[in-house]
Amino acid sequence: MISFLAVAFLSSQSTMDASTSTASAEPRVYGLQQLFPDPDDEAATNLKEVDIVVIHGLGARSPDTWIAWKVDGDRHSGDVNWLRDPDMLPSSMPTARILAYDWNADYDKGASSDIFLGHADAFLDRIHVDRSRRSRLHTPVIFIASCFGGLLLAKALVRATEQSHPRRERNQQMLNSVIGLTFLGTPFAASWEMGRKAAEMRLEAARLAAAEEGIQYSTELVSYLAPTTPDVPSPLNELVQRFGEMVAHSDFKIPVVCFYETRHTNFSAYKSRLPKSDAPTEFDGPGSGIVVTRESATLPGADCISLDVRHSMLHKFNSPEDDGFQRLAERLDNFVSCAHHILKSRACVPPVTETFPLKDPTGRARDIIKTASEGVAFANMTRRCTELKQVRVVSRTAHWLPDTDEFKAWESQALRGGRLPLLVIEGKAGSGKSIIMHTTFVHTRSRASLDKDIYILYCFDANNGSSLQTSQQGLYRSILYQILDQINPSGITSHYVGGWDETENAHRDIVTLKDRILWLLSQAGAGIVNIYVDALDECVGQDKYETSPAIEILEFLEAMGETGAPLRVCLSIRNGKRFGSHLNPTQKIRIDQRNHKSIHRYIEDRLKPPGTLGFRTALIQNLLSRSSNMFQWVVLVVRRINEMTNRGASEEEVLTEVGRLPKELEALYESFLMRIDPENRGEAITLLQLVQVAMRPLKLSEIISALEYANGTDDGRKEYSPMSLQQLDDRVQFLCQGLVETKVIRRSRIAVFAMDTEYTYEEEVLVQLTHPSVREFLEQRKQLDINSPLQSVTQSHLRVARLCMRVVKLNDANSSFLSYASQFWTMHARKGDEAIDDSFEPPSFVTKCGRRRTIEQWKRCVVKQTRITFLESKEDFPNTRMLRAGEESLLLLLAFEGCKGLIIRHCRDCSKGPNCHRNPSVLEAAIFLAAFRGWSEVVKAIAHLAEQNSVKIDMNKAYPHTSQTPLFIATICGQDDVVRALLGMGCDIVDKTNNPPQHPFHTAVEHGYIHIVRLFLEHAQHDVESLLATKDLWGYTPFHRAAESGRWRVFEELLDALLDLECVENPSELLNVKSVASMTALDLAAAGREQRLQKPQRGISVQDYDCIIAELERYGRRSS
Repeated sequence: MISFLAVAFLSSQSTMDASTSTASAEPRVYGLQQLFPDPDDEAATNLKEVDIVVIHGLGARSPDTWIAWKVDGDRHSGDVNWLRDPDMLPSSMPTARILAYDWNADYDKGASSDIFLGHADAFLDRIHVDRSRRSRLHTPVIFIASCFGGLLLAKALVRATEQSHPRRERNQQMLNSVIGLTFLGTPFAASWEMGRKAAEMRLEAARLAAAEEGIQYSTELVSYLAPTTPDVPSPLNELVQRFGEMVAHSDFKIPVVCFYETRHTNFSAYKSRLPKSDAPTEFDGPGSGIVVTRESATLPGADCISLDVRHSMLHKFNSPEDDGFQRLAERLDNFVSCAHHILKSRACVPPVTETFPLKDPTGRARDIIKTASEGVAFANMTRRCTELKQVRVVSRTAHWLPDTDEFKAWESQALRGGRLPLLVIEGKAGSGKSIIMHTTFVHTRSRASLDKDIYILYCFDANNGSSLQTSQQGLYRSILYQILDQINPSGITSHYVGGWDETENAHRDIVTLKDRILWLLSQAGAGIVNIYVDALDECVGQDKYETSPAIEILEFLEAMGETGAPLRVCLSIRNGKRFGSHLNPTQKIRIDQRNHKSIHRYIEDRLKPPGTLGFRTALIQNLLSRSSNMFQWVVLVVRRINEMTNRGASEEEVLTEVGRLPKELEALYESFLMRIDPENRGEAITLLQLVQVAMRPLKLSEIISALEYANGTDDGRKEYSPMSLQQLDDRVQFLCQGLVETKVIRRSRIAVFAMDTEYTYEEEVLVQLTHPSVREFLEQRKQLDINSPLQSVTQSHLRVARLCMRVVKLNDANSSFLSYASQFWTMHARKGDEAIDDSFEPPSFVTKCGRRRTIEQWKRCVVKQTRITFLESKEDFPNTRMLRAGEESLLLLLAFEGCKGLIIRHCRDCSKGPNCHRNPSVLEAAIFLAAFRGWSEVVKAIAHLAEQNSVKIDMNKAYPHTSQTPLFIATICGQDDVVRALLGMGCDIVDKTNNPPQHPFHTAVEHGYIHIVRLFLEHAQHDVESLLATKDLWGYTPFHRAAESGRWRVFEELLDALLDLECVENPSELLNVKSVASMTALDLAAAGREQRLQKPQRGISVQDYDCIIAELERYGRRSS
């Protein structure tokens, strides 16, 4: 049976396997043919931002290779060319020019006499000629190669890298424009023994006929199918090795996707294509098999994707809903989305002409700027953008914005100075603003991949983001990060960036962030800076409904336009009236007035056909008239209709349901909530709260497991009866009636072997709210109806904490929810702390010590998840090494996690007082751990408990595990509030008890924590002189530390404090103190300045050293 594999391989791409297309009857013209848009439409062609070139395989031709029957297996059903069909590739890739490359891949009849290298050179030459004629030499290009055509593509790209090639420069130009390669069943492994034998039979027949019929044949292409032998290696081996090295090389880094078949091909249809033979052959008999195996069709390091099709259908798709087509289109879209970074990484940095005191500026500039960009980034900065990218958008429903007159006018308005070109996209929650903004951003950025333009996108997310993500600080840090990521790393820029103060306080300082942005924009060059901000009105202050932060952003955007950089800004908002005269758009678009056609397309695409055609048409019109052009309303109602259709509902029932559904989105949510079965209401509310406050996306299996515990008792869970995955999904949908949904995601896993890397993928089903507006509805509904069973976010956290604690207590290893519960029960308890009242009774394990298992289990789960990036802020990432091994007092874990309410309950009920809350060492350790994490209220609570229990604790005692005091660890971690609390409790500023003594004030000075320095100075009051004169182990005063580290702002603060002292007549005595090594502060500042000149360091500016030196010289000379 295996002998037929080669026959299928050689025949699957031949014209005999093509559909009944009339294309093969047309005169064959070799070379490139533009399929979309019409090649005569020059204007449409010029608008396309990327080229897609497809290449057929051995013994095949274009367009037959790409044509499928509308109904697979029915040749009379009609043809579909997915490259040309307006609903397929032209729709999925509307910004692409699509070309097919037809080449002479025949070998037994009408074959070319050229060698494979000649075929590759011809391909490169034709590509250049076409792109040059169209003035598209710099346009990004994607190649799609079917079967053996992939080997031609590999040969051509490897050839393009050869320095000795006579057309090297133009080949290199094309190669630098490649942003992605897709291979459809290409045989990269030289193991085609059967292929060689099948070819020999066809070639032998051609030889016999050549003399009489003049048939031209060639063995050149088929030689690449020959297997490797000890004495005759296959030419394919060298080609694949060189190609693999080339695409992975740092000069190119070309993304590669390999598709492979998983269905067997029936070989009985191919036997007739071999020459007639009376003698038996190894191809006789029935059989089927995989034509190109996964091992042969995939490359190490590539994105390898299986399709549930036979080999000949890897390159034929008959519908936009075809699974293979959708997965291919998604990869092509990813290529375009990542084009900017791919091409930018290959661009040569222009020569630097500025004068600045750095050696080897170009090589070092990249590292300095990269380090600075990493410093301003924060957790979940791009989470909302990633979520929008993963949304599957129905064809032609979100791509219309760039075609509007308003958008075109805005794009033409990027001028230096004058009025800021501002495009405002306005619409209610659920109208589709965010999807349209993200789609438009990707679309516009992709066509500027090789230009110097800067593209910036930030998406506020008040319903799901952290307080940082929804703040001005978050926006400015993201803008700064994206500018640094895209700006050319010149020497003067890196010199400026290298002098930044990179403390967390600097990142929190909005003025500092703004100044940095404005300076970088002034260096941005001739390119246009395009800023897209989604959901601006979700930037919130102390009051969720306060608009002043968003107004300040609008004012800053205006200021950005005054830097001289050509700038244009696109914003999406819900209601522009909230901003009054502060919002002055040059162009404005209301979503609900423009998305009618998109909604119509969505309904046509997603609505299952209930009843007759007439009924379907009437139903669609009904939905359009009731939707108020609210996209999310349509999504939910169409889903509801499809559910009814699946259950066999009649036409009348469907119409009745649609008629009773409210037209407003919030009212629709309310109707869903009211429709929840009263018997299941508690279960549904638990589910909603889980999804609403979960610390990470929850899997369907975790949700079901959590609900089993919620329905059970303190002694166990109430298990659901056995259900399939689909039944579990249906259960979740039934419980929440459209307020939640499930989403399937694919996660890649990498297995590294001795000689290879294997990529595998697994699917996970996640449960989430159907739309961000659902979260807002749930919160607002609580405010409007105090009798609602829904609770505040704080109360929801506490309820989930209770559930997690119950799961941890029962410790059922078979529970899918146990891992989540073990890791996050403390975090939910902390976030629900304000809701804990006297009636709250935690599980018994929370109020008992000696439960070492609980602590160790928590540590294991946290360590296992150390790479999670979805937590809201840095404070949520604990360093578990701070907890001593074998720790038994649960009080320490609660202090470490900041669970103030649980600490009070624990100390009230724990029976092991002498070993817990009445033990001075335990309380001192708890204070240290809370100080380390920054929980100032917990520090105060533990100190109060010690006082209540008449336990004397030493606030200045070092934690044995680290030999550091609470004040020192709080200072070194920059915890302002904790430092303030500890100073208020009487902690000594100057350590006198530990050996060696610790000097937190010196530490604050050295790290540039100016707020903490001020706290120490304020606390010292009448003893400031002694504080400023304090020496550490090396004989350094605080002035030494500030001078050595170049902390000018801190030095200035210290100097002002010194000069304000009436008792100090001669400040130079303190400024000129010598260290143990006989170094003055001036000596250290001069040495530090010289060191920074030779080796720039992030956050340390040479100018800061100059300021310090000037002041030291000034006051030193005055005293002399």
